[in-house]
Amino acid sequence: MPHTPFTVLEELHRQCSAAVAETLVEENRSQLGEALKLITDLEACALAIEDRLESKLIQRSAQELLAASLSVCQGSYLTSFRSLRTSFELVMRAIYLSMNDLLLREWVVGARDVSWSQITDKETGVFGARTAAAYFPSFTDSVGRAQGICIELYRELSETVHGHGLSPKNGAYQIAFDRGRFDLWASKVDSFRFLALFAYCVRYSSLSNVSGQKTLSEIMLAELGHMSGVREIFGGAQ
Repeated sequence: MPHTPFTVLEELHRQCSAAVAETLVEENRSQLGEALKLITDLEACALAIEDRLESKLIQRSAQELLAASLSVCQGSYLTSFRSLRTSFELVMRAIYLSMNDLLLREWVVGARDVSWSQITDKETGVFGARTAAAYFPSFTDSVGRAQGICIELYRELSETVHGHGLSPKNGAYQIAFDRGRFDLWASKVDSFRFLALFAYCVRYSSLSNVSGQKTLSEIMLAELGHMSGVREIFGGAQ
């Protein structure tokens, strides 16, 4: 049969369907469930601060993570890593911009840009020492570790986005389930989850006008309950 645009698309559809079927087997559902849970957690975090402009960025982060989850199920790993990095960037950028209302408003209209080096600055970035001291001093001693994980995760996601470790096998591009790539993606989601929720906790836990406190408490205690500062804020066992 000669190749036409339609036969090519039909073949891609066949490959995607086969990849989805193989991805959604029982042994993978726990890892996929973690990604889907993070989507609902991000949506809850956005809703809790819905009166703030940066909440829209966190909502967009949740939507981008949903797109990443769809792509990973379809065996389109390069696309899934791209969307995962975009989702990660959005939530980190939202929290960084929340600390400067003028910069946030300028960024929204495209008048200013924010670099990753600003977001990860060791003093004034999302996990900066001054940031923690200003918003929640109890976390000052914990942000250094998170800072290191944040920088490393972004570097690793950037490498995959540029094709490192994801090159087509035997020079042929094919959409199909790949155990190694799926597990790699899932491991990055785990790191993203910790960083997103911890950054949110540092920035907003001291605010008295955050809505949905019960839901936030459940989310934060489930992920960060091993940290005494989190238990102090959200009422977990001391």
